[in-house]
Amino acid sequence: MRNFAKNKGTMNMTTKKLLSVLTAMLLAVLPLQGISAANAAPPTVDTSLATFTVQGTDVEDGDVIIVPNGTTSVTVVAVPTDTNATVSITGDSGLVTADNDLIVEVTGSDGFTKQTYTVNVFVSDKAPGFSNDATLGSLKVNGTTINPGYIVEVAPLTTAVTVEVTTSDVHATSVTTGARDLVTGLNTVDVTITAEDGETTRTYSFKVRVLPL
Repeated sequence: MRNFAKNKGTMNMTTKKLLSVLTAMLLAVLPLQGISAANAAPPTVDTSLATFTVQGTDVEDGDVIIVPNGTTSVTVVAVPTDTNATVSITGDSGLVTADNDLIVEVTGSDGFTKQTYTVNVFVSDKAPGFSNDATLGSLKVNGTTINPGYIVEVAPLTTAVTVEVTTSDVHATSVTTGARDLVTGLNTVDVTITAEDGETTRTYSFKVRVLPL
């Protein structure tokens, strides 16, 4: 005759052993998963702009653009580099004579990270027919006066230079591109001057050579 009480006790012991083994396996796996998650690099949120133009002219954060007297709105194109980011634009309409802040805010794909780009839109107080002088008065790089076409050499690992532009006409404005995010070797920097009429432009260029280590 079989001993059912004994068999029952054996089954209970086997179940307990299985539970112990499973518990040990879970305790071994979960900490590893926790370490992996803790050491994982946070995702990069891109809030840069692939395209940023005002009235068809490329602009950067901090630029000034002059528009003719009576202008009440401007056309702004702001395309984020990350297609999952969103863009909001304020200050592109309801312009008044003199200074107007045009603000483009990019919200990253995470919905939280934000970056703001501001351009000053200056509405001239002069009637049509004002100066079309877009010539360069003087040009300085890191405090040294240079001529367009010049090659400026800077130390290894330099990533930006300071450019000072003086226009021949005090009512003209200038926009400098290429003076940031320099790489080792030759870099082209462009200075575009827009005359008081808001239409006439001239571009002057020079190069920056970042020396290798």
